[in-house]
Amino acid sequence: MKKLILLLNLLAAGAVGFGQSQIIIDEYLIQRREHNDISYQWTINGVTFTLDAAEVTVYPHREGLDTIFFQETVNRRTFYDTIFTRLPDRTTLVMTIGCCDDGFDIIRKADGDNFSQLCADESLDADSCYRIYLDSLQYGTLKFEIMNKPATDTLVCLFNQGGLLFGQMITVEKDYGWVTPCKFGYTDNVIPINIRKKSKSMVLVPVEDDDLDCFRGTDIMGFRGDEPWEKNIKSFSVRTFNKEKVLIRYDYATDDLQLLFF
Repeated sequence: MKKLILLLNLLAAGAVGFGQSQIIIDEYLIQRREHNDISYQWTINGVTFTLDAAEVTVYPHREGLDTIFFQETVNRRTFYDTIFTRLPDRTTLVMTIGCCDDGFDIIRKADGDNFSQLCADESLDADSCYRIYLDSLQYGTLKFEIMNKPATDTLVCLFNQGGLLFGQMITVEKDYGWVTPCKFGYTDNVIPINIRKKSKSMVLVPVEDDDLDCFRGTDIMGFRGDEPWEKNIKSFSVRTFNKEKVLIRYDYATDDLQLLFF
């Protein structure tokens, strides 16, 4: 793992731009560490820091993507995530608690202050504040392009948080269109992406409920949570700050992954 972090540092060192942004560690993450056997570590474009840093300077790329490599250790077990994003330049950001009192979220400080001010209105009930929060999520739309996949393999691309048991089924090479991550329940701005290979015994059922935007799209399928996948091919996350469209292009033959933000 140390070698991987070093590699990320070396790759990022030659690609950063001239701008910079500040990241503040907020009190919610500090309190979580104080009440649990937990530690966090981030590496963002070659800058590594932990919760001990009250504030840190990072360097968004002038072109291409920024990479957040995240480590979370809970009760001596370490979990990893790689988040691809385009960090806003010359901006104050805040690292705060993530979905369901777990992981983390990274937001513009101005956005967080605005949300806090709106929800401080005593005339608002909890449901109204929750709706304001959902509206503040900066999700865009996603498109999956899978190239060079054998006709015998069925893949499912998952693009939502929590226990939402559905994804987009990929069987042939074609334009599957854009999909929208769900905005309901407990969620944050970091969208987990998983590309998995369906096992022969696994049953996929078309999602017919179109009340939610995230259920609309080509070949959106549901599945049971206790059925095993044959293989988890790719796992990473995406964080958009300006509701961008994100094209996720994966070459099944070469294992190359490319993300394009529009």
